[in-house]
Amino acid sequence: MNLIDLFRINFARYANKTAIRFEDRALTFGELDAASNRVARAFQRLGLQRGDRVAFYLGNSIELVLAHLANLKLGLVLVPMNTQYRDMEITHMVNDAEPRVILTDRT
Repeated sequence: MNLIDLFRINFARYANKTAIRFEDRALTFGELDAASNRVARAFQRLGLQRGDRVAFYLGNSIELVLAHLANLKLGLVLVPMNTQYRDMEITHMVNDAEPRVILTDRT
């Protein structure tokens, strides 16, 4: 059993109960499961496969949780990057980790 297996138990058991609240949004466990599945399918359309690295340069948000769950569902490797990092730190992490994709909510 791995982490996503534990989530799946709760997705099924508590499908209609609130799983997450952030600012003015809330998702049930069922909605969280369905939305993270959509993100996982989008990752697959990008060609991501088990073991690929995905860098997250995301602030706190529901989208961060959805992307993380999608990563778990596909067996992708998360490369977390603090949004307070400067160009030099980001460049080092990207060069070192060589992620296939970088997710960001920053321009």
